[in-house]
Amino acid sequence: MDGVSATKEIRKLQKNGKINKCFIVALTANVREIANDILFDDYLCKPLTRESLKGMLLKIYDETVHPNELLKV
Repeated sequence: MDGVSATKEIRKLQKNGKINKCFIVALTANVREIANDILFDDYLCKPLTRESLKGMLLKIYDETVHPNELLKV
């Protein structure tokens, strides 16, 4: 199963209330392949760098953690 197929299955489960919403990031060598695909929340391009991964993790953290939770970290 490729990433697009797996993401479609995850989104179906979310829509049916079987799992909670999760942030899905595509890792691709060709951005045009996923440019029109709304299944993914974001994407990273290959080759993956430490800086790009760190930036994405910080972005996900900022978008998904409730501000009050930041005090607990």
